[in-house]
Amino acid sequence: MRKILYAVGVACTLLLSLYGLNFFSNEIVNQKMLDNVFDRNDFAWLGFMEPWKEPYNLGTNYLRQRKYTEAIEQFDKALTHVIPDDSENQVRINKALAMTLPIQEELVNDRNLDEVITKLEEAEQVLLEKGFAAEDGNGDYEDAQQLYDDIVEYKLHLIEITNTKFFIDKIDKETKESLDGAKILITGTDAEGDRIKFDADDIALGQGAYIDEEYHGDGIMIVSGTSPTLIDNIHDGTYKIHEEQAPVGYDVAADIEFTVRHCKVLADGNEAIIEATDTDDAFINLEDELFRTDLDIRKVNQQNEVLSGAILTVTGVNFKGEKVEFPVDTIVLGEDGYFNEASSGEGVSFVTGSTDTTLLGLVDGTYTIHEDKAPKGYMEVEDIVITISQGVVTCEEQPDIITPATSDSNDLVTIVDPEDQEQQSGGGGGEGDGEGGGGEGQGEGEGGGQGDGEGEGGGSGQGQDNSDGGAGGDGKDGGGSEGGNDENNGGEGQDQGNPDDKDDNGQGGQSKDDGQGDDNNGTNNGEGDDDNEGGGANNDGKGGSGQGDADDQSGEDELKNNLSNLQDEANQERSGDLAGDNIEYASDYDGDIW
Repeated sequence: MRKILYAVGVACTLLLSLYGLNFFSNEIVNQKMLDNVFDRNDFAWLGFMEPWKEPYNLGTNYLRQRKYTEAIEQFDKALTHVIPDDSENQVRINKALAMTLPIQEELVNDRNLDEVITKLEEAEQVLLEKGFAAEDGNGDYEDAQQLYDDIVEYKLHLIEITNTKFFIDKIDKETKESLDGAKILITGTDAEGDRIKFDADDIALGQGAYIDEEYHGDGIMIVSGTSPTLIDNIHDGTYKIHEEQAPVGYDVAADIEFTVRHCKVLADGNEAIIEATDTDDAFINLEDELFRTDLDIRKVNQQNEVLSGAILTVTGVNFKGEKVEFPVDTIVLGEDGYFNEASSGEGVSFVTGSTDTTLLGLVDGTYTIHEDKAPKGYMEVEDIVITISQGVVTCEEQPDIITPATSDSNDLVTIVDPEDQEQQSGGGGGEGDGEGGGGEGQGEGEGGGQGDGEGEGGGSGQGQDNSDGGAGGDGKDGGGSEGGNDENNGGEGQDQGNPDDKDDNGQGGQSKDDGQGDDNNGTNNGEGDDDNEGGGANNDGKGGSGQGDADDQSGEDELKNNLSNLQDEANQERSGDLAGDNIEYASDYDGDIW
């Protein structure tokens, strides 16, 4: 028993001695730290009892020497050990001080404020851990809570006294050039949700830009110029840039919303925003796109039937007064349409097809559609001038020709060609049932100079039904003829011309049976290819008759004879025989063979 008591007494004495040694050693260490003569190697043996003390003491020494980075490193080492709460509170306070003391108000600006605030918030977090301080002010340790509150107040103070700036520019999305004339509204709310007021003195306007004094709502309205505008004295909050009105020829851009946090304009993935760097302020590009309009052009007749074969040329001047170019890849030709390669002028020239031609991506401006040549049987129309403004197509002189675009269709210009009556009444060939090559058709089966069948007719009159051989037309100066009214009669001439005046036209008819109509005036007969074709009047005033079918070739034979006679007369005129010259000269001619 005595031995046990002795051992306990020795142990207690040893512990008291070690405690006393540690106490006095710490006092020595602290004094040496105050005197900046502390050498950690002299007291390294102390760490075997309380390992957190050595890095804490070292950190405190560095803190007093304003070696803040080294101090923070040592305090972090101390906090890796188990420390009594009272001692840990002191370690955390010292670490928070090492983090905040280097921050001097005069060195804080909009470039480094975000970094500064981040460091202050990290210091706050050191004190908030384990409840040594609390956001609501009820931390476990009064000194830690006081330091936390001081850091929060300091942080808010720095945010309040520091401001930032950003440039804003209105640019063309394609060329990136500045655009003047856009009305831009800038609004914002601060961290408390209150509207931000903008002072004109804080705005450095770009070249040609100005503040719209007539605007009296929230925010400030700026009209853009040809260079960026600087918006200064910007504080933390949420901002919005809205384009109230775009420059002429451009569509308004989408709104841009962004946040300023710790005097830093945050892009948050918006490519229009370029965040500030150490040397450059933040930059916001408000990009506008040109209005682009797709336009269909349709060529029709008065019955609204699409006409192919018209040659159209489109030229234009944009809203800036510049000539519009028409790249080939922006023209979608109608079916069977093609470019008019013979054109060497400005704009684009093309031949219409059986479907609409589309001009893609036309900018705002004035465009002229000129018809170089109408389809056969139709007349060219006068130039059509259309205007495109903010994507809306109009034609002042002929508003009805414009069909506005829908969700499923483009804007449409419909060009109506009137029929050419002279062409429609002239001689020509027919290809369909009842179509006449010469006269003016008014319905199915009608046509001049030709009845039911396929072939060419020479008549100039008008048919009356499917079976008509066709009525002869008026002569140049005189009489006409009238066709028969049934399948077997081409009709014989009704008005006889004057044999003494070849300018008076008569026309012979034709019958299926005899193959030749009456030759009332002229010397030559017209020729047909079918049983039912009527004869045609000659342009020189001579009457003609048609030819019947293969059963009677007299009309055809007579025509051949007449053609032969005409050729002989032409040869004689060329050789001079009809003029009374010596025929021997003809043998000297080495040109055409007579």
